[in-house]
Amino acid sequence: MEQTELRRRLGDLIQLEEAEVVDWPEVEDRCLALAEMLRHNEATYPDVVHHFVDDVDIRQKDNGYAQRQRGLIRRYVLTGEMVEHAPSVRIPGWSLVPAVAVPALVLWLILR
Repeated sequence: MEQTELRRRLGDLIQLEEAEVVDWPEVEDRCLALAEMLRHNEATYPDVVHHFVDDVDIRQKDNGYAQRQRGLIRRYVLTGEMVEHAPSVRIPGWSLVPAVAVPALVLWLILR
């Protein structure tokens, strides 16, 4: 499947999910069909596409998650940009020191 066809089908899915009354069985059927096609295709697609077609049940239950996924897919549909995930906050390695040291200190105080 070419990128343009994939982007068109994903755009159709977004429209289905953003309808006033969502036909979740239809969304799930289309996502399952699309997932099957992607599994048999050797082209490269962003990970977010695979998550989107696999996570219908989660989007149905969690509106916040659904909005984030649709936002990433919408960006891919409109621009073709292969966004792998939403921007995240990087945690510096040194910040793990208190997480390990404090429980170790408490354990040492208890066992003394």
